[in-house]
Amino acid sequence: MNLAGIDWAIIAVYLVLTLAIGLGLTGRASSHVDDFFLAGRKLPWWIVGTSMVATTLAADTPLGVTELVRTGGVAGAWYGWSAAVGIVTVAIFFSRLWRRSGVVTDAELVEFRYDGRPASALRVMRSVYLSLVVNTLTLGWVILAMVRIVEEVMGLPQVIVLPVLLVIAVGYSTASGFWGVVATDALQFGVAMTGTIALAVVAVMDAGGPSGLTAALGESGALDLVPSADSDLLPPLTFGVYVGMQWWATRNADGGEYLGQRVLAAKDPRHAQLGMLWYAVGEFVIKLWPIILVAVSSLVLYPQLDDHQSAYPKMIAEHLPIGLRGLLVASLLAAFMSTVDTQLNWASSYLVNDLYRRFYRPDASMKHYVRMSRFAMVALALFGTGVSLVLDSVADAWKLLVALGAGQGLVVLLRWYWWRINAWSEITAMIASAITTLIVHVVWPGDARYGLRLATIAIVSTVCWVAATFATRPVALAHLCHFYARVRPDGGAWGPVRRALGITVKPQRLRSVASWLLGLGFVYGLTFGVGATVLHDVGFGLASLVAGAACGVGLWFVLRATYEDEDREPDEVPSA
Repeated sequence: MNLAGIDWAIIAVYLVLTLAIGLGLTGRASSHVDDFFLAGRKLPWWIVGTSMVATTLAADTPLGVTELVRTGGVAGAWYGWSAAVGIVTVAIFFSRLWRRSGVVTDAELVEFRYDGRPASALRVMRSVYLSLVVNTLTLGWVILAMVRIVEEVMGLPQVIVLPVLLVIAVGYSTASGFWGVVATDALQFGVAMTGTIALAVVAVMDAGGPSGLTAALGESGALDLVPSADSDLLPPLTFGVYVGMQWWATRNADGGEYLGQRVLAAKDPRHAQLGMLWYAVGEFVIKLWPIILVAVSSLVLYPQLDDHQSAYPKMIAEHLPIGLRGLLVASLLAAFMSTVDTQLNWASSYLVNDLYRRFYRPDASMKHYVRMSRFAMVALALFGTGVSLVLDSVADAWKLLVALGAGQGLVVLLRWYWWRINAWSEITAMIASAITTLIVHVVWPGDARYGLRLATIAIVSTVCWVAATFATRPVALAHLCHFYARVRPDGGAWGPVRRALGITVKPQRLRSVASWLLGLGFVYGLTFGVGATVLHDVGFGLASLVAGAACGVGLWFVLRATYEDEDREPDEVPSA
């Protein structure tokens, strides 16, 4: 693709602004670990949610979504849409609990929730697993995606472009910490969405407009929001696992990891919850549909293309005019760097806060920990670059990581609501999930068996960790009381703890369930309303938008009543 002077100017302005914003915030991140990893816990809800959307829109996202849609039709996007159930669940039930906990990382939480040596061992396991396995695999596929985009769109060798981008991303993120991450995320989100929406409009029009897409693909079922029972595009078992299992069978089903980092950085529990809800809207209503529309249009424009991941870069290179090309390239750079800076800051928090500070140098100064965090970020960037050299498919890497955590989802959800869960529960879930994943990928290879593999991993791992829970001692009652008093979960199986604390007020379970149902209606109503309207089913689309908006209004009234009740409660339940 030939980039004109205006294109290069747009790209240069974006890179300069990103670097200037990041470096300008260096002073805020240099004095304390809370500033470097959590922006001083001062973020408003709109920054919390926007940062989440920006960091999940990586350079790999358009390639992975395009591959899913080209092979499974629009219904293939349920791989991502199903996560809306999980995000709304986190927003309603878990976001405020995370913020009340006051921890720095989800690995630190396990020592707060559990007790003894098993809790310390679990903290080490999670820190190593998330920083050196999950993080570097994620960095690897993000870098892989950017390599393919650079080669296809810009025609430049990766040995020149990628080092420059990595130096910029690592430079401002190590200098300014999480302050720089969230500040540049806001810029990157605006640039990325402007570019992807522009490409979607051009792609749909070049494919004949909405009516042209319907005429070309309507009979094939590729435009169906839900696949038919006899669909050749998306196997029914895979669709069922997407909708019924994948959203909870993940290692961060309760909203931990890099999303949890943003929740922990919110100024209070209320902003944490509203930020998570804004993330759900931004992710599914705003972000995914432009990418899906480009992928659908590519089925019309490149029906014989076998390398599905290359379809998105080809659409950029062959269909965008001068000016918009530079904007789109800048948006892909924004997506790439917003994920890289998040992954590096988030992963280094485990290495420094949960390993180095907890077990090696517990008495060092805060400035020393910040320096070590910057060193860790550079090392992780180099490690992730090496991993990218051995990966091949972005979508396959996504599914492998989901499978590895499939057996951990239920236990991390229940640790907030069942007193009997202990550290051995989570340790067993992690080990059983990893072993079962390795076995089923050998026994049932291929994408068509994805649903069967995921279901097997979740079932086997759940049986193992439930058995381990009852075979080991529970957490000490005094420790559980301390956790409950600070976090204050609403409902759940906390009978012995509630009695020890003398709590007799009934939890507001009905209000929580109502909020959850309204939240699902709000997000899915707007999501399918936007998509159906664009894909030429205007009647269904408008009805969905109205239903979604009505659910949103209802949700706000229920949440407002909840906040008013909380204003009359103490910040922490008195200990026994």
